[in-house]
Amino acid sequence: MVAYIDVSFEGEEKQYGIRPGIAIAAPQVGLGVSLIYLNFVDEDDTHHQYFLANPKIITESNERSYLPAGEGCLSVKQEHPGIVPRARFVTVSATIYPTQEKIEIKAGGLLSICLQHEIDHLHGRLFYDRINPFSPDNIEKDWHQVER
Repeated sequence: MVAYIDVSFEGEEKQYGIRPGIAIAAPQVGLGVSLIYLNFVDEDDTHHQYFLANPKIITESNERSYLPAGEGCLSVKQEHPGIVPRARFVTVSATIYPTQEKIEIKAGGLLSICLQHEIDHLHGRLFYDRINPFSPDNIEKDWHQVER
């Protein structure tokens, strides 16, 4: 799980014949535990690397954000075009694995979107479940665009 994302982060995904990714959840690799791993550099050039157990969104803003090209997923091979509205800001409580240190992450931008995407996996939800089926490219004027 960790090695897959780290190989992508190092830019070696082609060498290993895998699809690139920035995060993964345990259910994506057949593990029935509540773990997520993220490793990426965001739109502000900040490096985020977390291995989290039992992550929970404890607050989320009413404001929405989205990725203009939509979201992708290591578990979903086919394209699902459309805008995925997410909370612009979230606070996530979790335990750092394996140190067992409790943490609260206040997130916006790509980190917020990524945390929500991976936590969705822990609840059996995929990104395309959030796309408006009647108007997949709908973007409300007050939504915040996040660059990747």
